[in-house]
Amino acid sequence: NNVLVVLCDLCKRYTSLVDRFASRLALPLRDPNELVRRHALMMLTNLLQEDYLKWKGGLFFRFALTLVDPSPPVRGFASFCLLNILFKKNPTIFSLNFVETLFVFNGFTEHPTYNQFPQTDGERDLFSL
Repeated sequence: NNVLVVLCDLCKRYTSLVDRFASRLALPLRDPNELVRRHALMMLTNLLQEDYLKWKGGLFFRFALTLVDPSPPVRGFASFCLLNILFKKNPTIFSLNFVETLFVFNGFTEHPTYNQFPQTDGERDLFSL
């Protein structure tokens, strides 16, 4: 929890340096602890809303995966964040990423264009359906 707060503060202070680590900041979204997942959603939503983070790499897909979180409160909060806060800021986010979302959530990496952002095998397994 405290680590997320520190990382988010670093993102605000050193914005230009953190874009390449954005997908790593989303790792707590798959944490076993529900409180950590909710807190990560809140912090990432804040950073995205204020333009400290951009939807680069796998960040959108990792965020979208929280829509099927096993915990109903986390699912509801993720839906609220995506549809009521972030979608208003970027209304084309879903249509631009629809096809690649199918590749990412199925773990398919053989296509030359889709699902080719850098990630470890463990991250790929963690964020695929």
